[in-house]
Amino acid sequence: MTLGKGFVAGMLLVAAAGLAGAAHADLAPKRASNLVAIATSLTSSTICGSSGKEVFLGDFSVPEGQVLIMTDFSWNGTAAPGAEVEVIVAPEGDVGLPEGIATSAAAAGSDGHAFNTQLIPVGVRALEASPGRTHLCVIAARAGTSVSGNFTLHGFLARDR
Repeated sequence: MTLGKGFVAGMLLVAAAGLAGAAHADLAPKRASNLVAIATSLTSSTICGSSGKEVFLGDFSVPEGQVLIMTDFSWNGTAAPGAEVEVIVAPEGDVGLPEGIATSAAAAGSDGHAFNTQLIPVGVRALEASPGRTHLCVIAARAGTSVSGNFTLHGFLARDR
């Protein structure tokens, strides 16, 4: 019995997918207490520059030896009706990077308000206990737009390697 090239190629893809999944298998919450949900307001801050707002974390801080992996976030913004609002999420140490750690966009409605929930299927390292990545900023990426109001972040704590 001979196997077709398509079958062999398909099996190689399945094997590669299994290996890739195994590599990320430990990047997941180990228990329910690792899950993080932060619903907060955005505040003006010198940490985030003139066009950015700081995600107010209140009493939350990442425990030593762990990192916060962000899996989704929701935001609000304003612009002229129909204009696109694009936001960049970045730790304070990465505010100058044009893409930050995540981006999201939405068109403003007829009332000038825009909002979106951005999913990050593989998660992204957002915060850590060490200085330089303890504050999170949300930046309006386009002139004439702004971010304001509420910000919600979901993710989980993982061991820092």
